[in-house]
Amino acid sequence: MFFTLSLQAGGYLFINTYPIRAKILIDGIDTKIITPCLLKNDQLIEKVITISKSGYKNYKLNNRDIESKNVTLTLIPTSFDIYFPEKNTYKIGSTQMKGPVFVSELKPGTYEIDLLNDKMTFSKTNNFLPFEASLGTAIALSFASMISTIVISEYCANQAYLAKGINQADYDFYARSTANVDIAKFASIATTAALGVAFSSIIAVDIATRVNNRKKEYTLLNKSPSNQDDTLFLTAMQFTASGEIERSTQIMRTIISLYPDSEHLPLIHYQIGQNYYITGELEKARNYWETFIQDYPISSYYDYVLKNLADIYFIEGNFDRARFMLDKAVYTDNMLTKESIISLKSRIDYEKYLKNASDENMGLAESGYKSLIETFPNSEKLDTYYFMLVTLYKSKNLTDKLITLKEEVNNLNIDKNLKELTLSYF
Repeated sequence: MFFTLSLQAGGYLFINTYPIRAKILIDGIDTKIITPCLLKNDQLIEKVITISKSGYKNYKLNNRDIESKNVTLTLIPTSFDIYFPEKNTYKIGSTQMKGPVFVSELKPGTYEIDLLNDKMTFSKTNNFLPFEASLGTAIALSFASMISTIVISEYCANQAYLAKGINQADYDFYARSTANVDIAKFASIATTAALGVAFSSIIAVDIATRVNNRKKEYTLLNKSPSNQDDTLFLTAMQFTASGEIERSTQIMRTIISLYPDSEHLPLIHYQIGQNYYITGELEKARNYWETFIQDYPISSYYDYVLKNLADIYFIEGNFDRARFMLDKAVYTDNMLTKESIISLKSRIDYEKYLKNASDENMGLAESGYKSLIETFPNSEKLDTYYFMLVTLYKSKNLTDKLITLKEEVNNLNIDKNLKELTLSYF
């Protein structure tokens, strides 16, 4: 079943999969986008979105997925792995072998385990024998029925021939019998032929399957499945928690190098950026966070990382780039992040106004601070937002706006000390 997706302007959808690096197909066309990813409105309207990864079943998004704006999928594999732990001993025929043994990417089916030249093999068998036995039995019965009807038909025809012109009653009887038996004879011939064709087809498919399966033998490797990236990631996070930031970063960079498909890569790029941010290495932090935003966007960190990138660009005096980062935010479920982003946007517009005295930048800053006051009336930074508005109005000698703003502060139902502090700005 196909779904067409319809979004309002400004719509977005985060998609994350386990494992990562699944392809995003839009109307069946490979977009070169891989998970985790962020799709915007123009990529979603009236489109069929399919998530595809080799070795896993495809998944088509539905309207409920879209409405959630954040889809996390555990893809269903089309094959499976088997692991026999080291502590067990496995007997195959008269031979015993101690684990660990590991076989991967097995397709669903029935398998035989063999031992040849001290190498264990896992070979897929086929399931055609029941069909072959059933069809063989049916053909035998049908063939016997066909022979019987032919013999009876020939006997009746011969008797009719002998009675012709001699005994009319016997002739009529055997002639009718021949006609009736011929119907059964031709029916049995047709049935036997059809069963023979089916049986031949099954035999041909069986032979082809056996030949193909012999080419697809799986060697049971004398090793354990690799999950070292899990262990290394947990170790790195433990070092982070204990304050050993440099060791944590080294381990995470090792994971990136050794495990390019690790499901931890999104969080690793986020955390390395965070580690460098903590140690004041802002350029390195920016590089990892830029990669996170581009290649591994996860909804719970996306806006936060954009805000931190904007902070770095703001510190460097690159206001346009900082504003560009903030404009990409989607405000995913975090009001604190939303407030900090609008606040930084307003601060950038204010700094640009101080730099070029642009009415446009002043208008943007004014609109931003008014929005903050209206949206976050209980904010701890409420007085700061009023202070910035007062500063803007004073810079333009906008007396009427200052009077209106002061009346607004007087009517606020806030802490007395906070109100006195805010009024002192006028």
